[in-house]
Amino acid sequence: MRTLAYIKSEIERVENGERLVVCNPTNANEDLSERWETNRDAYDAFCSGIHEFHDRWARVLRKTQTEAVEELSELFGESVTHDSLNEQTRLIEDARSDGKLNVNKSGLIGLAAAVNVPVRKNTFFGSGD
Repeated sequence: MRTLAYIKSEIERVENGERLVVCNPTNANEDLSERWETNRDAYDAFCSGIHEFHDRWARVLRKTQTEAVEELSELFGESVTHDSLNEQTRLIEDARSDGKLNVNKSGLIGLAAAVNVPVRKNTFFGSGD
């Protein structure tokens, strides 16, 4: 969200009539946005798209998990969203199985750190008790 907010603020910082300059990260002398000099409509569409994406992403962050999945599916498509969530679930389960998933004092779950308590493997398989 910080990167998106930064891009949005840079667009707003640029004075009217000027444009944001986007350089190639591997070659600072290459202006990837130079075509915006002659195609203001393309620049305006980019700016509008960044503002819209920023607003939609902020909405995703405020939603419950179920609502967020719906919003993410609208943004990126059901297949991408589904595949990403499955991969995230697999990575978390692998970390738990390897003893690398922990809970810190505030209750946040994350990867291993010195002050965290490991999340134990699931061992409740329905004993019938």
